[in-house]
Amino acid sequence: MSHFSRITTKISDERLLMRVLRELDYQPQQGNLSARGFNGRHTGVDVLIRSKTTAYDVGFRKEGKYYVCVADWMGVDGINKQKFLENVNQGYANLVVKDQLAAQGFSLADERKEDGRIHLVLRRME
Repeated sequence: MSHFSRITTKISDERLLMRVLRELDYQPQQGNLSARGFNGRHTGVDVLIRSKTTAYDVGFRKEGKYYVCVADWMGVDGINKQKFLENVNQGYANLVVKDQLAAQGFSLADERKEDGRIHLVLRRME
């Protein structure tokens, strides 16, 4: 028997969460939504990735300051939980850093991904 599991994240900005999910080629939806799980069960979420192949979805729900990722992972098809969360967290952190540096007057000169790491080259004109 499957069930929904909650995975706490450090994600707090829904705008950046939506952006990183799109960059990872998902089609996230926003609003007062419901993620599907085992035996027709549902749980409320604020951001939803609807499964195309099964009746199991992945969602994010704001709990306090941060979002939790909720899913019935036993039935989610086509998304590896560990890899998905690593990619979302890394992509989100990358966007947060770029936003904060842009606010400080830096511009992105180059971005490369190597060995699972993201290398940024920044410039600031004064």
